[in-house]
Amino acid sequence: MNHSKKTIIWFCVLVTSVLQFGCGENGKNIPATKLTASVVASDADTTAHTHSITIPFTDISAIPASDIYQYRSGVSSGHSHVIAISKQQIIDLNNGMKLVLTSSAPDTGSSHTHTWNLLGGNLLYEKNCYNCHTNDKRNHSPMNVSFNSSQTSAVINPGSAPLSASTAATPDPNYSVSTVVLPLNP
Repeated sequence: MNHSKKTIIWFCVLVTSVLQFGCGENGKNIPATKLTASVVASDADTTAHTHSITIPFTDISAIPASDIYQYRSGVSSGHSHVIAISKQQIIDLNNGMKLVLTSSAPDTGSSHTHTWNLLGGNLLYEKNCYNCHTNDKRNHSPMNVSFNSSQTSAVINPGSAPLSASTAATPDPNYSVSTVVLPLNP
């Protein structure tokens, strides 16, 4: 048998094995509830309260569908905030970069904002790896996922990823959520 045919046969065996056995753990660590979104918390403000937003996995993409993505936080201390991410910032997150965003003023109460640190590596892990591995493989080399080198580095060490320099979107303080996504917070 010539070399090309042997290579093709071995490739087919490898692909079949991956499809049959997943990432090599035979489904031992599959979570009871699968994630469909990532939950990201803000930094605490002077009153020590924080807020959380939910970013659906469908938004973290190399080819975003919208020009601006907005997310309203959950209510904390009687109010909520909105953050906005531009199309290019979504692409940057998908490449594993970090974003530092400032929220809108609250919908009620005294005026203040929160800082949000979004780590693309964490979002990529939760989107592509968590539903097979839970947190067992966090900060390890991705397996059986087609990541580029910046995505791989970001998944291994999310905090060391470069900061996105893309122009930020301006959050609309009147933005309201049309669909609620309820993920499991890992």
